Amino acid sequence: MPSTSTGTKPTSSRQTTWITNRAIECLVGLVLAWAVMGTARAYTYTATGENVLISGRQALLSAIEARDNVALEEALDDLNEPVDFLASWIRPGLWDELLEAARDYDTPGSIKVLNQTFALDIDRRLSEARMYILQHQKAKTLVVRCQQLFTFLEPALTTTQASQGRDALNEALVALGSPGVFGVGEESPDSERLGRAIADFRHAVQSWL
Repeated sequence: MPSTSTGTKPTSSRQTTWITNRAIECLVGLVLAWAVMGTARAYTYTATGENVLISGRQALLSAIEARDNVALEEALDDLNEPVDFLASWIRPGLWDELLEAARDYDTPGSIKVLNQTFALDIDRRLSEARMYILQHQKAKTLVVRCQQLFTFLEPALTTTQASQGRDALNEALVALGSPGVFGVGEESPDSERLGRAIADFRHAVQSWL
């Protein structure tokens, strides 16, 4: 009896290997893309998350003063991610303390927790700037954000502490060096100098860390 044929050629071992390799390459590509996207999201918070802290702080204190519960809960929602991040990784209980003070319409208590939040977040960003010191623009962005955040912490410091804190942040910026323009005016970053600036900053705001 003659054999029947479906008209489909059997897949060779070489074809099977090629298909398998392509599948692995696609999978690896998807994993890498996911990792890059995750890193980008993390850096977005690291670089610009201070806007949430600043706007959230102002909204929360305004809501407490007006005793506006709806606005208060909206402000807390905005502050949840950055404050809870610090509570999870650096200072347990920070978020709970803010919730308790805010919902009691306790302005001094809320300011106290917010000041501690700002000090901790500045310290965290400085540490990240040192980690990324060879990526000049990223490190510079982090330190500049620290300077912006510090203006909200200054009123809680003595004149000496505020001056020391500003000087330390300025020194941190200098320690990052400069890429120059086409190599002209290039200054190498100095990790040890940045480390000393971070230590000086911590000394200036130690009561809030």
